Amino acid sequence: MATQSALLRGSGSTNFQIMWPKMQPVVVKLLKQQPITRSEWQDLFWDVHTVCSWDEKAPSKIQKALENEILEFTKDVQQRVLQHKEESALLLAYIAEWKKYFEQCTYLPMPFQSIEVENSAGKTQKKRQEGNKVQVLMLQTWNRSIFAGVRNQLLSAAMNFLLRERSGEAFDPRLVV
Repeated sequence: MATQSALLRGSGSTNFQIMWPKMQPVVVKLLKQQPITRSEWQDLFWDVHTVCSWDEKAPSKIQKALENEILEFTKDVQQRVLQHKEESALLLAYIAEWKKYFEQCTYLPMPFQSIEVENSAGKTQKKRQEGNKVQVLMLQTWNRSIFAGVRNQLLSAAMNFLLRERSGEAFDPRLVV
C-alpha cells in the first residue's frame, strides 16, 4: 500500500519546482498591482491546490517562495519611499505605498488558502484570530523591511505636522492616514 501511495504522489519536489515558475510571475503582478487575466487568477488557485495536494512539503515551500517575493517587493518599495527626504513627501510616499500594499494583503492570500492546513476545530478558531499565514507574512515583512526603517522619520514628521496644525497652520489632509 505504501508503494502505491508513493507512486500516486510522484516526486514532491518536482511538482513545486515545475509549478512555481508558472505561479511566480502572477504573484509579482499581484504585488505590483498589475492587471492579471481571469485565467491567471484561476490558474493560481488551481496550481497552489494541485501542488499542495501532491506534495506534503509544498505549503512550506510555497510560503518560503512567497516570503522571498514579498521581501524583494518590499525592498523596492522601501527604495521608492526613502528617496523622499522632505517630511511631507516622505509621508505622502509612505501613505501611498502602504495603501496599495494593504489592499494587496486582502487579495494575494486568497489563492494560497491551500497552505493553511487545519487539523481540528480548535486550530480553525486560532487561525481566525491570528489571520491568514500569507497575510501575516505580508504584514510582518512590511513592518520589518519598511516601517522599522522609517518609523522615526514618520513619527517626527507626523509630530511636526501636528504641532503646526495646533498652532493654526494649514496642513495637507493627504498626510493623514
